[in-house]
Amino acid sequence: NKVTAIDFRSNFFVPDNENEVPTGILKQMAIYLEALTIVYPNKEIEIAILWIKNLKLMYLNKLNLRTLLDQSLTLDLSNIDS
Repeated sequence: NKVTAIDFRSNFFVPDNENEVPTGILKQMAIYLEALTIVYPNKEIEIAILWIKNLKLMYLNKLNLRTLLDQSLTLDLSNIDS
C-alpha cells in the first residue's frame, strides 16, 4: 500500500545527503509529493532521487518537503507600498 516516486538525476555533483540537494530539486520533489498525495489519498507516499553518476538512491524526508512547499507558497507583502 505504498507509492514510491523516483526521480532520476544526472547532476555532475552528487550530494552526500538531503541537506546538500539544490533547493530547486527539493521544491520539485515537494510538488510530486503533494500531487501523489492527492491522487493516492489512502497510500503511503515515498519520494526519492536516484543519482545516476553513482547509482545512489536517496529517500527524502516528507516533513522537510512539505515545509519547503509551504514556505514556497507563502507570499510576503510586508515590503510592498500601498
